[in-house]
Amino acid sequence: MPIRPCPSMIVVAFLLLTSGAARGADTYVVASFERADASSRRDYAPALSALLAESLQCSKHLAPAHGPGLVFDAGRVGVSAPIQAEDVPIIASAAGARWIFVGSYGGTDEHMYMALRLYDAVEDRLAFEATRIMAREKMYDVLQALRDEVMAGAGLSPGVDCFVHEDLDPYAVILFGRGVRDAVGYDGRRIDHESAIAWLEKALKVDREFDSARRYLGYVNEISGRPKTARELYLLTIEARPRDLWARYGLASVDYILGRYASAADNAAAALQILPNGVDLRYLNGRALARLGRDREAEAELVAVVAARPEHLDARRALADIYAARNATAQLVSVLETITGLDSRDIAARFQLGAAYVSAGEHAKAMAVYQAIAAERPDRVSAYKFLGDLRRTRGDYDQAIAAYAAGQNRAPSDPRFMAGIAGVLHLKGDHAGAARMFAAMAEKHPVYRKLAARNAAVLAWYQGKREIAAAMIEESAANKPEPADLYLRAVMRYRPGENMSARQTLLEALALDPENPNVRQALDAIDRDQNLALPAPALDEPFWDVERYRRSIARFDAAAREFAAARDDHDRAYAAIMTSLSVRRGAGKRGCPAAEIAMPYVNQAQALETMRRLDREMAWRHDDILERHRWGETDGLPAEYAVNVRGIRAMFDRSRRDLRETISAFDAGLARELDAVGCKISSLTAAHAAGDVVPPSEEVAQGRVRTYPPRPVPPVENHDETVIGDDLASVTVLFVIDNRNCGRPQRVSVDGRDIGAVAKGASAAFEVRGGRHAVCVTASSDAHACDAPSVIRRSFIYEGWTLTVHCD
Repeated sequence: MPIRPCPSMIVVAFLLLTSGAARGADTYVVASFERADASSRRDYAPALSALLAESLQCSKHLAPAHGPGLVFDAGRVGVSAPIQAEDVPIIASAAGARWIFVGSYGGTDEHMYMALRLYDAVEDRLAFEATRIMAREKMYDVLQALRDEVMAGAGLSPGVDCFVHEDLDPYAVILFGRGVRDAVGYDGRRIDHESAIAWLEKALKVDREFDSARRYLGYVNEISGRPKTARELYLLTIEARPRDLWARYGLASVDYILGRYASAADNAAAALQILPNGVDLRYLNGRALARLGRDREAEAELVAVVAARPEHLDARRALADIYAARNATAQLVSVLETITGLDSRDIAARFQLGAAYVSAGEHAKAMAVYQAIAAERPDRVSAYKFLGDLRRTRGDYDQAIAAYAAGQNRAPSDPRFMAGIAGVLHLKGDHAGAARMFAAMAEKHPVYRKLAARNAAVLAWYQGKREIAAAMIEESAANKPEPADLYLRAVMRYRPGENMSARQTLLEALALDPENPNVRQALDAIDRDQNLALPAPALDEPFWDVERYRRSIARFDAAAREFAAARDDHDRAYAAIMTSLSVRRGAGKRGCPAAEIAMPYVNQAQALETMRRLDREMAWRHDDILERHRWGETDGLPAEYAVNVRGIRAMFDRSRRDLRETISAFDAGLARELDAVGCKISSLTAAHAAGDVVPPSEEVAQGRVRTYPPRPVPPVENHDETVIGDDLASVTVLFVIDNRNCGRPQRVSVDGRDIGAVAKGASAAFEVRGGRHAVCVTASSDAHACDAPSVIRRSFIYEGWTLTVHCD
């Protein structure tokens, strides 16, 4: 990721040496250096380097003719500018240095290192005797001339305001330099993000208006895995400098990381208003638009990136994902051929090219790809697997077995090869041999025992032992039946003209696996003609059908979205019930408002049942997908599927946590509330069945729960500033943090923002909007304590919601 020194309108770093003039004393900086030790003077070098890089990148327009890879020699500038080395040693030391701008804007890590090395020659001259101060006006004139030379030499558009002076505290600049040094590993030091963050935070305490330090602190938090903190810092920078290009870019980047794709696209578009030719910005905008499903707009952005920078492989890979999702095989093959031609080491792209050739029917080209990978990278055994699959598809069974056997020799623990050999033996009519291979696979990999038993039943059926096969399937389906168990039970028990039982069983299988082609084929056969025999049962081959794997990943993603929608439906219904009960309490009313809450109660129960059904489907898909991914099946899919697979575990854990919270709210929280007003479940369901319901009141519909004045939110000390959380002013509910059982004070944050503190042995009430929130309560004073997922509680917060803190 490029280091993004903020391009906002900061003076070239050299002007920092005259910042004392703005404070009315030319000797201020000199005195500061006189007091500083040698280490502090050395820390000025990376600081000046970072700010110089910032000033040189501040142009918002690059001449299109220069395109990518713009290179110019800053040494010309040093020679042509009327500057004497003894007067301005830092500027003079720029002679002979080469500045490389990669792409149409911005610098890379290499660019930053070059800037740092530039100042190696300056370090020894930063002592007191080498810092003669010129008059401020003369220095500004010289720097303005230098800026014009740099702009002209780089082919930058004239008239861009890159040169606004900021008064910066010299000590803050030294601290900033230490932060830059530790962030990039300057001067032989190891990269230490934690130390960099500490120095940058200290710089901001010294000079709160040091916007470059704030923006750079955001960047270091971003690359060290704290995107939420980075986002807050970028927002603060933009608030002070709305046209800060790199803060906009950083904000778009962290929004993408956080899954805020709409916001990422908006911020990338805002940054493109500042820098229309920003290649990396267009790439980020294209990725965000693709995530939003706006693939045509995304394609246009990515095509523009490739046109401006043909070697931008990530943009080409993103285009490959779009074409794969669109099933645009010809375009997919074309872009993958280009990627592999530019970078033959990209094994993932070569695997994807082989799969694209298979989809296009160009089997010879696909085999050539897999054979080349197997020859060059024998450790990538998926090449043998896909080669065996392709030969099996072509009917070359003996060659398929040979390919699988070669892969098994390379990776004896990989179950895919034993499963592949078994599948080919079945196709050749050697059902007994196939059964033995599945049994050997289950012996080596116990996780596949159920699959082996299921396939043994299918193979027995093919050998004419149909009663035995049916009994074997019944035994397999007795304990937590999977879709394949239900499918085989239906097929093996089906008798023409007696289809009701089989059809019901197939519908149960379809509920668990809506995309299963075998189940759908059997259902279609029954619905067409009840008197026809069903198609013969198929083997369960998890490693054979790549399309099935692709569908399973897509289905898991769809189920996760359905689950989230059901959770939202549940939360809305739950909020309506709690709001209704609270409004009645505030009005002094008693009794069960069955007519008013019957509808939301039934909606809540239905949403919870939907969540339970989807959880069952997601559970077995989760295990199946991760098992196939573990053995390398994702190699044959587009890169976007690999990204989705890596996020499946977190998605499933989140949905399981949501389900537990929802069940707790429904079975415990709601039950207590209903008991308190004398509501019986039977009376609510009866009212709903009879249509005896009334629309919610205006207060309930708008979610206005509180019927008494809000209590103030206690302030909390944060980085020497008092934070009151003014964005929580328009709140609707109160919740309580009970800290009476703990002897330590607690800090409270909601959705990543500090909202208050609770004294030891006390309770405190806080305000938020009613709904689902991420609440963090911690005794730690570390500003990043709430970054750890383990301390976050995600709950639906309603009026009176209480969290009790227990200390060890």
